[in-house]
Amino acid sequence: MNFLQINPYEINGFKRDPRTLATAQQIYKVFGHVHLDFLHWFEIDARGRPMDQQYGNISHYQPDKCPRENYLISSSNRLFNISIFYYIEFLKQLNPTQIVDIGCANNLLKKVCNNIYGISDNVNDTADEYESFGPIFVKKHANQFHCAMAICSLHFISLLGFKQRILDFSNTISAGGRGLVTFNVIRMVEKTLSNDLMQLFQTNKPTKQQLAGYIDQVVRNISLNFLVVDNVVAQVTDDNVNGNIRLVFEK
Repeated sequence: MNFLQINPYEINGFKRDPRTLATAQQIYKVFGHVHLDFLHWFEIDARGRPMDQQYGNISHYQPDKCPRENYLISSSNRLFNISIFYYIEFLKQLNPTQIVDIGCANNLLKKVCNNIYGISDNVNDTADEYESFGPIFVKKHANQFHCAMAICSLHFISLLGFKQRILDFSNTISAGGRGLVTFNVIRMVEKTLSNDLMQLFQTNKPTKQQLAGYIDQVVRNISLNFLVVDNVVAQVTDDNVNGNIRLVFEK
């Protein structure tokens, strides 16, 4: 299995961590009344029944899966997933006064973590500020954010631009700060010219193993202090919620 992973984890530790429990309770408090399927736990009793009914409207999935892997939870065209909070916790460890969410869409995560400051390029979104990520944004906000994240919002680029995209995002993080950025590899494949795919993979239809290997190679050649590197491309080729490439770094 071609899988680059820093910071190995243990599933029961994640589920039983008081911080995870607090996040779960907050998500239910905020979104439970709209019947949003937002939580997934994995414990099942001897009869195959979920053991966490106290939270009400919760989706249950295979107990052999890990909470940092992909799950798409949909209800009334809304999406939510607790897995991303595993990664956000690395930002919260610095006790930041603000976590900037670049490409926040309707700023749903702010309802769970009230110190999130959402930036969107779509004026129809419910954001705190409206601005597009690009060279002007990077220059304007160079070394500005103590903690920032971009969850599946910066991946509308060619695979050839993957490394530079990470570096551009990292340039907005101040010294000693942390960044969380995730990508869905399929969005990048869609933006990559056929000739470029041929050059990279000797085919314009690369396999998930080829794509996972390419991502590993690029990340290994980036001079950042990574705290977490989860490349689950070979396991989940298309993840438009949390992304199948999930990176946390400290600058």
